Formats: sequence, structure tokens, C-alpha cells
Amino acid sequence: MSQRRRRIFNAVLFAFSGALAAFGVYLIYLHLNASFYDLLLDLVSGIRNQRLFYAILLLIFAIYPALAFSRSKPVKERKTVAVVSCYGCDYREVRDFQKGDYVFKKLGGCSACDSEQYISAIYSIPISRVEEKEEAL
Repeated sequence: MSQRRRRIFNAVLFAFSGALAAFGVYLIYLHLNASFYDLLLDLVSGIRNQRLFYAILLLIFAIYPALAFSRSKPVKERKTVAVVSCYGCDYREVRDFQKGDYVFKKLGGCSACDSEQYISAIYSIPISRVEEKEEAL
């Protein structure tokens, strides 16, 4: 998801969560500051207890998405590489991926044995692992 879409999504999520939280707080206010009529009605119907239940439920629904979706996940930078192998010998080379590369693409003759070279694998690795491999060489 792009940064702009993520910001819009978070803004809408926080607005929705804020509206739910405000309504939940209002229901708690109604529960705590009940009029005499509400107290009499509660003896018959139990509406105040239902309001408190709905208020707590709304607050839970307001807080959970804000906590779950607001954290941005770190995006690891990756580098795509191609593995060049030889049909005739054990020659193997890992090089940067180039546009037009595909698995089993023939690349020409091997410098060691004059057999055909081909791309045996294409994969991506995190940048930190690339730096570790370059330091090891």
C-alpha cells in the first residue's frame, strides 16, 4: 500500500474510531447521570445496563482498530539477483538481476570449459544480507 493511501486509511480509521469512542463516552455519561425517569424506567426494562454494555463494547471497538492498524510495518529493502550456472562444469556466479532475465535463459559460452551458461535461479534477498556477503568477499 502506498504511503498516501496508508495515511488516508489511517485518517479514516482514526475518525471512525474517534466517533465510536465519543458515542461510547456519551452512553457512559447517560449511565452515570441518569434522570429520575431513567431510574424508574430501569427498574422495569434494564435499559441503563444495556447502555453500559453497549458503551463498553463501543469503546473496545474504537480502541482495537486504532491499535492494530496504526503501527506501520517496516518495509525491508530487497535486491534481486540472478544465479548464472554452467552446464559443463561447477561454475556458478551470483550477479545483479537485469531486465529481460528469466530462468533457463542461455547466456553464451563458459570461460572455463566453453559449455553453455544459463540462469539457474532468480530470487531477492534483503539488502543487509547483500552487504554481509560483500563484506565476506
